Amino acid sequence: MRELLGRVDGIDTDVNETLRIITQFDGLIRRRVGISALMRAAANLTGCAVGAVYPAHRLVRRVDSRGTPIMQMPSAEELALWTRRPLGDLDGGVVWVERNTETKINDETVLDRLASSIQITIDRTMGTVPDHAGALEALLDREAALGTKLAIARRLGLEAGSKIYLIVMPVISTDPPPIGVTHIDAVVGTRFGGVRAIVAGADCPQPVTGTCGIGETVTVERLADSFDQALVALRLSRAGETVTYRELGALSLLVRAHDASPVPHPDAIAIGTATASSTIARRVLEAMELNTTVRAAAHELGLHHSTVQAHCDRLEKELGYSFRTAQGRTRLALALALHRLGRDVFDVETSPDGGERRGRTDDV
Repeated sequence: MRELLGRVDGIDTDVNETLRIITQFDGLIRRRVGISALMRAAANLTGCAVGAVYPAHRLVRRVDSRGTPIMQMPSAEELALWTRRPLGDLDGGVVWVERNTETKINDETVLDRLASSIQITIDRTMGTVPDHAGALEALLDREAALGTKLAIARRLGLEAGSKIYLIVMPVISTDPPPIGVTHIDAVVGTRFGGVRAIVAGADCPQPVTGTCGIGETVTVERLADSFDQALVALRLSRAGETVTYRELGALSLLVRAHDASPVPHPDAIAIGTATASSTIARRVLEAMELNTTVRAAAHELGLHHSTVQAHCDRLEKELGYSFRTAQGRTRLALALALHRLGRDVFDVETSPDGGERRGRTDDV
């Protein structure tokens, strides 16, 4: 398919776009992502809201053009106006694209691939041998019925009262997973892309190391809470750092404020500008965040005191405040955290400043 794309690229725009749609969905299926990632892909490709209803499996999903879930389902009258594609079951399953203008040529292709991909994912999730990616996403679905979750959990070897927690890692991480009692390890779709999610038992004997976030211990029915917490912790982690949600305390509020804001904070923008072309600038700022003196930061970095001093003088001018006071270090810590939150793209191996590896597999 990739070879064919290369041949038609620049020759026939419509054919080229069709092949790209097919290639993207094939890639998502190969990576065994869940239904949420498939829905986001369809929304991204059409630029419209899309939906899916699969009564046989109690699947009801609708997302807007950005892939954000829409809780309210459309009326039958609205649905009749949009391009639809049956799911192929005998119970009225259907997918649709909510384009209120003239249908575009590739809407049908997107819906065709979405329908077949959903069917493949459902077959994996509900099969006799549970697929970890599909099953775990079902357990994390807040709209899924509790009975369905418990049935899936039993197939995975989890009892209703099991004490478990979620570990979330970048998908490109080379760190070994912890050895827990559940051995459930899968790539799960999020609105930041796919992340590697690992379910571990509360009695997990091996300490967790490397870049990851850890949620609080819960039972099966509250696994989604632990996942959300672990994702927040991962987003606030530095390269190579393990962060537990419980350790964050009030810092978790920073994530909510960041996600609710339509524009980045000026302090976060300033960090991005100051570190855009200099990895050492980022390292100096992170060292100054954690140390009370330039000398201590220089020791941590393995650099001469005067070298770090010169970097600090320059960076303070660029940022517009001193970070060598208690208040300044707090402001710097918050600015660095906001900067990390603004770069949550888990499908690239390096950050924009050439620094930490974050990584994800989702294409949308």
